[in-house]
Amino acid sequence: MTTAYPVVNLSAITLTVGGKPAQVLWAGVTEAGLWQMNVQVPQDLTSGDAVVLAQIGGKSTQSNVFLSIQTP
Repeated sequence: MTTAYPVVNLSAITLTVGGKPAQVLWAGVTEAGLWQMNVQVPQDLTSGDAVVLAQIGGKSTQSNVFLSIQTP
């Protein structure tokens, strides 16, 4: 597959980083079986590992995914 298939209605997706809402800028299938989400990470997070959780159509991603945050 060489074409990305974006989600038309981004409001159907919620994503949190460290329990705080993150703005979903783009989401879709980029390769067979591979979803990509571009998000704006909340600015008020502290350094450390933050849990990332997405919900789409009432289904949630696994709960043990982390994003390492480094603040200046």
